[in-house]
Amino acid sequence: MKNATILILLTLLLVPLQAHAQKIFTSDQILERSPDFGSYWYRGLAELNRYELQQVRYGEIHPGESVVIFVTEDFLRDKQVKYEFGDGKNKTSILKTHHHRKFWTGVYPYHIHTSAFVPVDLDEPSLKLAFTSTEWCGVVYAQINRNSDGLRSRLHSYFQAEGDQDKQLPAVEMEDALWSRARIDPRKLPTGSFELLPGMHYLRMLHKPVAAYPVSASLKSSKSQLVYTLKYGTLDREVKLFIEPTHPFRITRFEETYSPLGAAQPMTTVGVLKKSVMLDYWSHHGLKDAWMRGEIGLSE
Repeated sequence: MKNATILILLTLLLVPLQAHAQKIFTSDQILERSPDFGSYWYRGLAELNRYELQQVRYGEIHPGESVVIFVTEDFLRDKQVKYEFGDGKNKTSILKTHHHRKFWTGVYPYHIHTSAFVPVDLDEPSLKLAFTSTEWCGVVYAQINRNSDGLRSRLHSYFQAEGDQDKQLPAVEMEDALWSRARIDPRKLPTGSFELLPGMHYLRMLHKPVAAYPVSASLKSSKSQLVYTLKYGTLDREVKLFIEPTHPFRITRFEETYSPLGAAQPMTTVGVLKKSVMLDYWSHHGLKDAWMRGEIGLSE
């Protein structure tokens, strides 16, 4: 009876938009109905992407799960928070990325979360980055805000050598923000040689200084996919995003190659897209909504 009830619910949720107020549906279904950027991203829903993760840590490959969420919202440029009330003259529309990684190392788990706040108008630079890493040894968290002088970076760590940091960085782009930029228009991703703030998860796991590093970026195009590659010469690190060549430009795979702590040779973290749905997840926080985790394929 329970399975039959779930099947009925799924059938109702996946019927055409004009018949019901749809709550959860795949990106393919939206693309068939409304390929336009505005009608895809501005319907009060977030896009949830679940990746099967093979994460490099301690010189080994650890299986895990990565969930990447994209959602639009109005954002205040000056206070750099979500616009909710009051004077909205200083607001801009952003495509926000939440990237959550979960994996186990032996007996204890890692939870790594990065949020990037990127204006939909690609003439504007990314505005903010927030980061947390929690595991059984402690917590590291950071926030990076764009200001008139570049980027203000604040880091708090339980490691003595890192402690509490507050410093100014040059006005560079942030690697974590490139995920949103790729979803807006991958053909406008920056290419050539320039400086970039690497992914915060990488800097923390290898205990690298939060700083701008030289990078060489390229974008290769084929009928089946776009491949965006970042090569950090001084870090001996390479990142690849595999992107659908047409709207909504889903990122179907990501790779990150470097020499981790505990390994003499480079190893590669891989994330492979397994499920992509649109969902107002903030409205589904009750026990009655738990069945959706299985539909999306989320682990317990």
